[in-house]
Amino acid sequence: MNTLAIFGVSQSIYQKESSACDEFQTMNCIEYTNVQGKYADSSYVFQHKIYRTRFTYKATGEKEGYPLSNAFDHTDKDSYWAAATPNSDTYHNSIVVEFKKAVSIEAILYYPSFFSRGSNRIFNGSPTKLKIYTSIDNKTYQLEGIFVGTPQKDWNQFQFVLSQPVLCDKIKLEFVEVTADTHTSGGAFTPVTGGITFIQSFT
Repeated sequence: MNTLAIFGVSQSIYQKESSACDEFQTMNCIEYTNVQGKYADSSYVFQHKIYRTRFTYKATGEKEGYPLSNAFDHTDKDSYWAAATPNSDTYHNSIVVEFKKAVSIEAILYYPSFFSRGSNRIFNGSPTKLKIYTSIDNKTYQLEGIFVGTPQKDWNQFQFVLSQPVLCDKIKLEFVEVTADTHTSGGAFTPVTGGITFIQSFT
């Protein structure tokens, strides 16, 4: 709030706080956060996660030693996927997952690569802009939203929560922008993750 004096009279002027979504007003933009609420509840996640045996996956590429299978194993903190080719203005890496039967997706949990230096936390190849698309019955992919955010020093897992659960048999994650990756590629803008978990809705 700013105060402006006009003809000797003080008036309060309220200014709308800027949002990371301001540049995406024509699409469904959602600011993502650290896991919280039910997504920080291990019992809820255990009951609602879609297990690896129920889908297949592919990506635009994988770096040697960092296969895509690492994104869907049971060791989020110990093994990582990294894309083979860094992102650029004209090239965005993506991951496509195909479920064996249609599921209702409500959220995606994402474990990033990071390390701490003093009071700071450095995130490697973490998405700051991520588009999520879904498809069913081989129809054209529909953009469900663009998720934007800046990882904070006390974050250790991100949640991308859809506006509403979506029934689909394919889902695509497009890494529009990511942080620099010093974990696997010497500072290039290479997407990296230790784990991706799909959360389904039963309602």
